[in-house]
Amino acid sequence: MALFEFSRNSFLRPRERLYELLTLQRAESHAGLDLEAEADGMMDSRMIAGYVRRLAERGYLEESSVGGRPRFTITAAGRRRLQYLLVDFVNELTTVREQARALFRSSLLPLALDKVRRVALYPASETADAVLPALDPLGLELVAVVDDSPQKWGALFHGHRVQPPAALKTLQLDCVLVATAAFQEQIVRKIKELPLRGVRVHVL
Repeated sequence: MALFEFSRNSFLRPRERLYELLTLQRAESHAGLDLEAEADGMMDSRMIAGYVRRLAERGYLEESSVGGRPRFTITAAGRRRLQYLLVDFVNELTTVREQARALFRSSLLPLALDKVRRVALYPASETADAVLPALDPLGLELVAVVDDSPQKWGALFHGHRVQPPAALKTLQLDCVLVATAAFQEQIVRKIKELPLRGVRVHVL
């Protein structure tokens, strides 16, 4: 199952609609934009200038002059367009979240059917954060979160203190869930080097 279907996603590629949304947001939050607007992590200055011109042609931005330089402010039509894009964006994120839950449920269901109950997450990652809502409905109890990074040890992760991997030896577990797309082989190897008798390893 794919995490998301490209045919249903206009923003996450990213594509024109996302850049349009970002440009309108900047115009609104900065009380206007000029054609030499500073680049950010998503758009360089030439891209911003191109979208500013295009949105002005469509009536979403209005050109004026400040200090002899053209400046573009959002129009009423631009605010309506911005609201429309924001609603679409939120709906798309909701769809992706639902698809991610279905993906995790599909991955974890065989464990639940095999009477796995007590699980640990390794590492404390964004994937671990995303998989949490899928655990309880399947009867999987999170009993620990571990991570290799000493900087994370002792920090709270959804009510659990992050512990070093060696802590797995002291816990009564049925399974360790490897919750990352990176370094999976290394993490699985580390888990298998620990004396965890009867504990399964499941890569999400």
